[in-house]
Order: sequence, then C-alpha cells, then structure tokens
Amino acid sequence: MKRRGASLVELLAVITATSVVLAVGTGVIHRALGLQSASRHHLEHDRTALVLGRRFRADAHDAVRLDGEPAGDRLLRIETARGESIDYLATPAGLRRIETHAGGTATREDYRLPAGTVWRIERDGPLLRLTATGLAAGAPACDVEIVAHAPGLGGDR
Repeated sequence: MKRRGASLVELLAVITATSVVLAVGTGVIHRALGLQSASRHHLEHDRTALVLGRRFRADAHDAVRLDGEPAGDRLLRIETARGESIDYLATPAGLRRIETHAGGTATREDYRLPAGTVWRIERDGPLLRLTATGLAAGAPACDVEIVAHAPGLGGDR
C-alpha cells in the first residue's frame, strides 16, 4: 500500500525544526546589528577626534596669545597673528569651536562626542593638551587626548 502525504508527527517535527532555525537566526541577526551599530558609533567618535585634533593643532600652531582661564563653558581662547579669535567651548553634545575674524564674522564647528564627556585644557610651556574623558551610561567610553605645539607662545606661561 502506497502512502500519500505525511503523518501528523512528521509535520510537527518539520514545524519544530523550522521554528528552532528561525529563532536562532533571529538571535544571530539581532546580535550582528547591535555590533554593527556599536562599530559605527566608535568609528564616528574616532573620526570626530581625528578632525578635532587636526584643527586644534593648526590653531595652536597659529597662536600668538592664549587665554587659558575657563570662563563659563569656554575652555580656551586662542588669538592668532591674523587678528582672529578662536574659542573652544564645552557643550552637552561635545565641543564647539567658534572662530571670530577681524571683521566680526564668525564660523562655528561642532565636534560631537558622547554626553557626559569632561573636557580639560592643560598648558606646559608651548605645549597644549586637550583631553576628553567620560563614560556615558550605555555608551562606549570616549577618551581623547590631543597634544599640540604652539611655537608662537614660546616657553612663557
């Protein structure tokens, strides 16, 4: 006698196996997407730190005078030989650079890093050190240290 179709037990076995495969696949996909998101955030922070480092070093190289006393949100004011004034301000979203030209026009750049990042400026002769440390809840650690040489400042403080 020839059998046509499948028994109920065989159908249940196929459905169970398919469900297990789908559950495992969903877990793997969820984990992969989480890792991709964390990697993207890490790369964004690295890129931000790189761009900020280049800009900070260029500003320090052009500096002829510093006002390193923090005032409110301002961490540092750099004055250049071209008559420009460059302020670095700590904001809840990161660091803001405001460049004011001799004619009064200003440009603004924001460097976004995780909330809760603490910014600090230190000076040792012609060397300037900009550091950012912090760990926001649920966010990856974001530690940045940028050292710049300001030849126009000499060794005097």
